Amino acid sequence: MELVMVSVLVAIAILLFILSYFKKEESPEIDRKIENFSITLMKEMNQLNEKVTMIESEVFHNEKERSFAKALFNEKEKKRKILGMFAGGYSNEEIAMKLNVPEDDVEAIIILHADESEVVS
Repeated sequence: MELVMVSVLVAIAILLFILSYFKKEESPEIDRKIENFSITLMKEMNQLNEKVTMIESEVFHNEKERSFAKALFNEKEKKRKILGMFAGGYSNEEIAMKLNVPEDDVEAIIILHADESEVVS
């Protein structure tokens, strides 16, 4: 009985040894496939990062344009209100207080408008 068990164990050991040899032959191919997959994955991640950076840049640029347009609109609106109040007989000080802007700004806008009106006339 012991001889049979030893023979079976030796046979299993030989079989496992042969199988391990074939597994070793497949291992480099599997390693190569894994390496190629990793490289492909890294390239795709780099492309995605570049696209995200480009989109972030576009969004930031659009936000800056929108912010600039809003500021320009606000300035034009402020100028329109100041000139309207000035035409309505308000003093520079009253306009500055009602619109919560520096009196120097009110005066500068009125002077610039007067200069523009003279050039057009």
